[in-house]
Order: sequence, then C-alpha cells, then structure tokens
Amino acid sequence: MLFYLLLGIWVVAAVCMVYRAVIRNRIERAYEAMRREFGREWR
Repeated sequence: MLFYLLLGIWVVAAVCMVYRAVIRNRIERAYEAMRREFGREWR
C-alpha cells in the first residue's frame, strides 16, 4: 500500500516536472517569436 502511494507521488512529481519544462520551452519560443516580430516593426 505504502509502495503504491510513493510510486503515485513520484509519478505525479515526474509529470509535473516534464509539464513545467514543456510550458517553459513553449513560453520561451513564443517570447522569441514575439521579440523578432516587434524588432522588425520597431526598426
């Protein structure tokens, strides 16, 4: 019982880490694209 509880917690933590990394990557890509677009317009 305790083993399954720990396994569940570990799985949730791993999923959260992957999810956070993916979101950060997407935000950085969107930020880069936005900065490029604004850079074109400003110059």
